[in-house]
Amino acid sequence: MILDINAGAMLFARTPDRIRGRAMGAFGFVNNGVRPVGAVIGGLVGAALGVRETLFVMTFLSLAGALWLIGTPIVRLRELPEASEAT
Repeated sequence: MILDINAGAMLFARTPDRIRGRAMGAFGFVNNGVRPVGAVIGGLVGAALGVRETLFVMTFLSLAGALWLIGTPIVRLRELPEASEAT
């Protein structure tokens, strides 16, 4: 949910008006398209390891997924930049 709100807001703010619908549609397609894949992988890992162990592993991996943000300008971002119009 954090990704949906923040990435959607940044995409909306940074995308020019003329292609905003296509950009939001592509983001939604990719974002919602990987969810069934994650559900299947989670089910397979849960069946192999057990529910409790799978929840611990997935919690750790989810937290580790934010580590790539360290050292990027996104961490220091306080306001959304204006949309750029490419000519």
